Order: sequence, then C-alpha cells, then structure tokens
Amino acid sequence: MTRTFLDFTVPGRPVPCPRPRIKWGHKAYYPQRYEDWRVKIQLAALEACQKQLGTARPCWTGPIELGLIFVGAAGNADLSNLVKSIEDASEGILMVNDRQITKLQAERFRVEECDDPEEGPHVVVNVRRVLA
Repeated sequence: MTRTFLDFTVPGRPVPCPRPRIKWGHKAYYPQRYEDWRVKIQLAALEACQKQLGTARPCWTGPIELGLIFVGAAGNADLSNLVKSIEDASEGILMVNDRQITKLQAERFRVEECDDPEEGPHVVVNVRRVLA
C-alpha cells in the first residue's frame, strides 16, 4: 500500500511570507532572509520525502490536508503569512499547487510553551493526501 502522509520538522525561526520588493526597472523579489527560509523548507521536505516515501518528490495531485505547528516565530509574525511560506515552498515538491489544500490546521507557540524548549524555534509539518 502506498503511504499517503508525510511528517517533518524544519529547524530554525519561522519566517513569514513578506510582500515582494520592487526596485524601479527591476523584477519583483523577496528579501534574502525569506529566500533562505524557503530553501530550508524545501530541503527538509525533499529529505523527508526520500526517507519516508522513497522518492524525492511525490508531488501529489489530489486534495491535501496540511497541519502546521510554528514554534518560536517573531511576536509580530502573522499566522497566515507563516502558513503561506510553507505552502509556497512546498509547491512542486509535495503538491502541484497550494489550491489543492482542502483542510488546514495551523497553530503557533512560544518556545517556552512547547514540550521540549531545548529544541528551539522550528516548524512541524504534517501533510496528508486525501483519498476518495
């Protein structure tokens, strides 16, 4: 039977998706801090796919359920923008497009509120493929 779920952790302080920056006469771009965070998410997702599913990119095409726990995000970080950073980085690896997400559960905690404060800031990602 094919595995239809994936769990992984992205270490580091979660970075919310910012608005793109625009320089006169140039293409829109994101700040380097955000781009580095996206790469970290993508590497964690690819590693989890390889270990848990045996393939680098399942790129599921049907409905997806996404569960996220953000630990240690900045106090002024908007939860919806934190979620967007995970959704955007996961496209092309876990799913074709974030429109596939049919159920979303997201929570955020301070580091001291989590079960293991020594673990530091991180994001726990749970993705489940919905079967008909």
